[in-house]
Parts: sequence; C-alpha cells; structure tokens
Amino acid sequence: TIADAVSPAEILVAIWKFDNAAAVWLGYSPQFPEASDLTEMDRLDVGFLCVSGAGTFTRPLISP
Repeated sequence: TIADAVSPAEILVAIWKFDNAAAVWLGYSPQFPEASDLTEMDRLDVGFLCVSGAGTFTRPLISP
C-alpha cells in the first residue's frame, strides 16, 4: 500500500522502519522483494522512503 503511493513507481528505492523491540531496521525494496523483511506497518509507525528522484507521495489510507 505504501509503495503504491509513490509516483512514479520507478523512483522508489526502499522503505525503512526501525523495530524498537528487536533494535533493527526493517526494509522493503521493490527491486528485491524476496529479500525484504518489512512486511507490515502500523498506521502510527514512522517510515523512511528512499527515492532516486523527484516524485509525489499520496498518503494512503491505512486502517487502524
């Protein structure tokens, strides 16, 4: 849902979220989805979107 909110889609490099409980960064990459360990986010989580160029982010509706 969050990756789909980046336009154009090809500028998305990665999405990162820090997991406080495990003290590790979880990541999602559209180039390597099989190696991604970020599978879900809570609506109150803070995420970092890494992009390769200018684009838009349409904030998705994330249900509670």
